[in-house]
Amino acid sequence: MTDTISIRRNSLDTKYKLIKLSALVITVFNLLGIAFSVYTFSTLHDTLDARSGADLLQQIRDDFAGYEEIEKDARANMSIIRQMDGSIDLEVSEKQILATASFLHNSEKDFQLFYRLLKVNIYHLTGEIPGSMSWYEIYGPEIDQAIERSRTRQLQLLRIQEFYGKAV
Repeated sequence: MTDTISIRRNSLDTKYKLIKLSALVITVFNLLGIAFSVYTFSTLHDTLDARSGADLLQQIRDDFAGYEEIEKDARANMSIIRQMDGSIDLEVSEKQILATASFLHNSEKDFQLFYRLLKVNIYHLTGEIPGSMSWYEIYGPEIDQAIERSRTRQLQLLRIQEFYGKAV
């Protein structure tokens, strides 16, 4: 009977040693995983430029300033058209309407590009700025609607260009 007890004891000792060894291996793997995660995070953080978000915002501001200037020019052209005398030669008026429609058509392209860039850059910034995803979810559809309105105006300007292009 003592042989059976000693065999069981040896078996239990062996199991205990295996459990201790497996616990040590698991602990080592966990520590290696944590160390690898910290290393990866620190190297990724170093590779990301902290100024990239600021550079994107500055680029958006510069683009927006350019678009505001284009809009100001378009409004000035519209006011010039309103002030034009009704006695102007019809052919000259049609050419000016065609030129204005062409200019506004290109402006609408620029507006659409601006809105698309705005939406894309805001989407990319949502990963950088905590809590900004809600802004994107709220205003993303409004930006899409602004793009659609711009496309509608662009189609109308195309029709004007086709109409006056045939006349000239």
